[in-house]
Amino acid sequence: MYDLDRGRVVWVGRDRTTATMERFFAWLGPRRARAIHTVCCDMWSIYIDAVERHLPQAALVFDRFHLSQHLSRAVDEVRRQTWRQLEGPEKAEFKHTRFLWLRNPENLTRDNLRGASGRPSGQEVQWQARSGSPL
Repeated sequence: MYDLDRGRVVWVGRDRTTATMERFFAWLGPRRARAIHTVCCDMWSIYIDAVERHLPQAALVFDRFHLSQHLSRAVDEVRRQTWRQLEGPEKAEFKHTRFLWLRNPENLTRDNLRGASGRPSGQEVQWQARSGSPL
């Protein structure tokens, strides 16, 4: 466990188990637990359950890395579903668009979305469907 206010490690446990979390909260004690207002952790259910049980007053915040990972997987699943619904040349054009879907739309350029021929590609058509507006 890490104290962001003081910038130091306050406790280290072995394994990511319920028993380890129980040992941490036994060490912490109820008085110090009441003073905790915010907890940042990954989306591991053992952590979430322990925080909700022992720190009901604390706001639970998920770390940026795991949140981004979760959202990227969801976007990738939508991309795969879309690919399965396409046919013919659109499907071939769409096949290599994974990183366009994951890229920040503000950083996309028209060149990112055009095929080798310079004509609007299936990627540009998909971008318009995704964003609701032409690039």
